[in-house]
Amino acid sequence: MFTLATHIICITNQIANSPYFQIGNQLSHTWSF
Repeated sequence: MFTLATHIICITNQIANSPYFQIGNQLSHTWSF
């Protein structure tokens, strides 16, 4: 039960944070110069 909830939370976080992580990555690379 606990592991199932953990997997669901991990998958949800990955799906939710994936685009924001890519945008943050591009911004950090852009502003590093």
